[in-house]
Amino acid sequence: AADDGRREVRVYSRPDDGDDAWVCHATGILTPEPTAVPEGLIGAWPASGSVPVEVEGFYERMADAGYAYGPAFQGLRSVWRDGDDLLAEVALPEAAGSRDGYGIHPALLDAALHPALLLDWDGEQQDDGKVWLPFTWNRVGLWAAGADTVRVRVSPGEHDATERELRLLVTDAAGTNVLSVGSVTLRPADVGQLKSARDDDGLFTVRWTPLPLPATATEDGSDSGDEAPWAVVAPVEAGGDGLAAAERVLSLVQEFLAAPQPAESRLLLVTRGAVATEDDSDSDIDPAAASVWGLVRSAQSEHPGRFVLVDTDADDLPLAALRYAVEELDEPQLALRDGTLLIPRLVRATGGPAVGSPGERAWRLETSGTGTLEGVAPVVCPELVEPLAPGQVRLEVRAAGINFRDVLVSLGMVPGQTGLGGEGAGVVTEVGPDVTHLAVGDQVMGVLGGSFGPVAVADTRMV
Repeated sequence: AADDGRREVRVYSRPDDGDDAWVCHATGILTPEPTAVPEGLIGAWPASGSVPVEVEGFYERMADAGYAYGPAFQGLRSVWRDGDDLLAEVALPEAAGSRDGYGIHPALLDAALHPALLLDWDGEQQDDGKVWLPFTWNRVGLWAAGADTVRVRVSPGEHDATERELRLLVTDAAGTNVLSVGSVTLRPADVGQLKSARDDDGLFTVRWTPLPLPATATEDGSDSGDEAPWAVVAPVEAGGDGLAAAERVLSLVQEFLAAPQPAESRLLLVTRGAVATEDDSDSDIDPAAASVWGLVRSAQSEHPGRFVLVDTDADDLPLAALRYAVEELDEPQLALRDGTLLIPRLVRATGGPAVGSPGERAWRLETSGTGTLEGVAPVVCPELVEPLAPGQVRLEVRAAGINFRDVLVSLGMVPGQTGLGGEGAGVVTEVGPDVTHLAVGDQVMGVLGGSFGPVAVADTRMV
């Protein structure tokens, strides 16, 4: 602490699991209340001579430009141009929750800056793929607390290709000061970096990881005459009939399960071109061979430890590597590429699709109706943060079950059926009226009616 009463402040965060180091997001200096009180927005509103600015479709246009604000942040209601300045009316959206406990609600403060996106910076155009974000705040004063509807004057200051400066004054409907900012410095940021930085830490993807092989497993045994009764090459030809191939393999799997044999015996099925590893192209996938993997994966879930899948790129059967895979490894699915065994592992996903604004949680995966899996995408769902009805609970989703129905709905194969993610598990974050047998913090599972997202609302009779 300095003699003049100043105090240094820093803002840190880290993931809930606590395994990562604390990250510093902001630093600042708190000072005693300034003596210079800014002149409020006194007089006619809007100011005489100001010109209305069209705001219908504003947030849709901003989303196209890289500013994807979710429902909790869409507070801009009207704008007027007053010379170089912009005047605006901003209200706290219902989706943002209560204003209680805040000096000024963060969503309201954020929305107070949105008129700046309509400023005329001497005809300067925003760089492709760049968005302008607040970087430095100076001489910030909070003069009143608890506001939910405010008037805003945004004034442009000095600017160039790397920085833009704003002055901000926020008042209530009577012109009484709520917040003043001597200057806000904006800097451009790359949209791609923002998307990568805000990836949900709970999203995973499959990565095929190389597995070192001993020398004995890399010897070519294909011509040695060594028999491998456990190696069954799935009878699939490139471009063949996937349904016929799956039927043949189904018969083979059923015969194996019905035959009297030791419980530890396993059946190995070898395919070619059934899966794409990191170095493969999706165009190389053989649908007929892939159908075999889909069927046997289901059999593996029903009979753990009885089946092994290996997809190879070799023309000859690599018996040594296959014997090692079956006899030494406890891996249900493997791929053999250029003599190297690969095993699938879940890793943290990066570069995922952006959903609303950073921190936005009112979304879930939905199908766009294109009839393809590529049409499944995140969709903002403001109803997830609306007040709960009697008998409802709000959950933080921790896990969601994927069912065959989700595939069929995504492919448009079930007329009249919509909605993905029918089951899940999570933690109760809020209970609705008349709910007495569940409380905040309870861990629950059940039918959620939309579990592919961070938040879900459920009927308590179904969880």
